[in-house]
Amino acid sequence: MPKAVDNFLKILVIFLIGALGGILASRYLINFTAIQEPVAVSQPKYVLEQKNVYVQESVALEDAIKKVKDSLFLVESSDGKGNKTFGSGLVLTSDGLGITLAGLTPQGYQFKFYLDGGAPSFQVLNRDLNKNLALLKFEKNNLETVGFFDLEKLDLGKRIFLLGRIESDDSSPAFFVDEGIVSNFTSNNIKTNIRGDKNYLGAPVFDVEGNVLGLSYLDEEGIVNIIPISQIKSLAGL
Repeated sequence: MPKAVDNFLKILVIFLIGALGGILASRYLINFTAIQEPVAVSQPKYVLEQKNVYVQESVALEDAIKKVKDSLFLVESSDGKGNKTFGSGLVLTSDGLGITLAGLTPQGYQFKFYLDGGAPSFQVLNRDLNKNLALLKFEKNNLETVGFFDLEKLDLGKRIFLLGRIESDDSSPAFFVDEGIVSNFTSNNIKTNIRGDKNYLGAPVFDVEGNVLGLSYLDEEGIVNIIPISQIKSLAGL
């Protein structure tokens, strides 16, 4: 066989072997790499963990609301001319001590306080205009109470929720809830990032475990501020 033809055949065989090897590599090695390469394993896991946190927080909030809602009462103030205002208050002791805002119980007005399915008789024991607090005594025992938050453990950004009672068309109690964080605080005042309206007045504010931080009032910008539980305990002698 001529040498030129022999060289040509050798080159042709090498070329065919190389082409066949390339086809096999592209078909099997690439697929193998795709199978072995981890594809977005961590991202779905992260999302699932995040959803789990949200569910836990939601359940904790729902449990806390159920835990504290029976300790709230509705305040109805009337000027005797058909003008009424409403707000909320909190039972402090099972034997009938309660607290609300002095601004919801102005002198010369007529009041009703709805709690535990009725409107019990009451006395206004003390009205501190400087602290904007009114201490009440209901003629009713075995009332539901809540725990008091330890203000020494208060931090910026602490998660809180506000629970208030509102006027209802029937005899069943009606509530509303809002949540946020502590944005600033001093020994005399706690500021939140919650924006409210007149229905928020006197509504207790709790941590996610259901311990009360204090009562709500609104600043000039409509932001919810809290009268600390320390001032409430001092007025009530607790």
